Amino acid sequence: MSTIKPGKYVITGAPCTGKTTVINELSKQGYKTMGESSRAALERHPQLRASVASNDDVVKLQRIILDTQIKSEAELGGDETVFLDGGIPSGIAFCRVKRIEPPDELIYASRKIKYDAVFVMDRLPLYETDESRQQTESQSVKLQELIFEVYSELGYSPIKVPAMSPQERVEFIKKFCSV
Repeated sequence: MSTIKPGKYVITGAPCTGKTTVINELSKQGYKTMGESSRAALERHPQLRASVASNDDVVKLQRIILDTQIKSEAELGGDETVFLDGGIPSGIAFCRVKRIEPPDELIYASRKIKYDAVFVMDRLPLYETDESRQQTESQSVKLQELIFEVYSELGYSPIKVPAMSPQERVEFIKKFCSV
């Protein structure tokens, strides 16, 4: 196992970029990981699925996701290495793709909470939807651009992770996090 610097590392990207697959591979290799807060929030509030598709409750959902993410991140130790399936600023990008003003608390938290590195997964050739992932492919393409843009605006230098096998992506990420 490579020696990874302690820190919080965000793995983000639009739907179908392989984030969760890479997070699962890192977990198999013994690294601490944190799952995707948006999926957890939708599982706890299934009534929001349909309304989010129509923009009615996007801000409400983003507040729930933010609360979930903040609570989960607060439980992390400051001297450990953890890979997160998405970070707080990704919610700003989601609001922007829906052409909705992000809630103030999301903007505040995105500026306050800091990550040690942000990895943006390149899109994979196959795009699929499911109960939690309801964006069209064109919305996904736009979301991908906005995610990179939002993290850049917040002072990060997002690292693009090319489309390759999950194991190659994990090794690529680990190289950037190594001591």
